[in-house]
Amino acid sequence: MASPLISIGTNFWNLRASFYILHMIDIGTHMSFVKLSSGRFLVIDTCEVTPAAKAAIDALTENGNLIDAVIGTHPFHTMYFKPFHKMYPNARYFGCPRHLRNIDIPWAGNLLDHLNDWQADGVHMRVPDGTDIDPADQDNHFSSVFVFHEGSKTIHIYVTVIYHEKDPGFILRCCGAHVGKMGFWTGGFKKGLKKTKEAPGEFKNFMQGVINDWDFDNIVTAHLGNK
Repeated sequence: MASPLISIGTNFWNLRASFYILHMIDIGTHMSFVKLSSGRFLVIDTCEVTPAAKAAIDALTENGNLIDAVIGTHPFHTMYFKPFHKMYPNARYFGCPRHLRNIDIPWAGNLLDHLNDWQADGVHMRVPDGTDIDPADQDNHFSSVFVFHEGSKTIHIYVTVIYHEKDPGFILRCCGAHVGKMGFWTGGFKKGLKKTKEAPGEFKNFMQGVINDWDFDNIVTAHLGNK
């Protein structure tokens, strides 16, 4: 049986999982695993872990003993951190401010204060300019920390950028989704950037900086596939 962990590039694996909206539309979600120079692992985000996925994670990380840290890059995707912590309680957990306020696990710190902690291993993180990573608007799920891994030339993005690998279905097509199209996630409500006149230009410059600065071949996205 094939492993549910998808090898994206050197020392980088991605796990896909289902995530339903309106209890019927599977828009997908994911988490990633980066092997560091120490032989330990950085886990990026969390998702539902099936028995088959847990067996694969255990095999990769020596039953979780090699997990150095688990980071949460999107403030509103919270439901899988407690189950993952229950399975792997000895790792360090870093989250966005909303994670720390709303999820009752022993956090090691605010991820925004630790964006550079894994640069020696070729892991770089940036928060998109022109967006609010801790929005007061509970419907604004746009912003997430971008994570780039040099070794695999891969960018992990939780929500801000999406890719429609398969036919997204009638409802999502009505929201502008098309198979084979990469775009920005607004949840169909056209929410995302800060409400300032500078925000669009700031976000445009951020995306241009990502393209210019990061030598990437792959993007793994939560909704709805990889590119």
